[in-house]
Amino acid sequence: MGHLVWGAMSKMKGVVTHSISPFEARAFTGFFSHAPANAYRRISENIVNVVPPFILAYGVYVWANKTSIEMHRKGAAHH
Repeated sequence: MGHLVWGAMSKMKGVVTHSISPFEARAFTGFFSHAPANAYRRISENIVNVVPPFILAYGVYVWANKTSIEMHRKGAAHH
């Protein structure tokens, strides 16, 4: 059966894979010059979707704490 290596157990005809050197990729080209503008754009696009649920969750949190304190308080008739 030969020496099988995981990931190379069979040959596929007609499949071509291309790759480039990591030195040719230049992954961080323009990172420091474009990052502030991209960050501002992404935040401004998503703020409408993120902030309202946080405001709602904070309101529920404040209401639940207030209600819990009121329910665990002894009344004047119980003394």
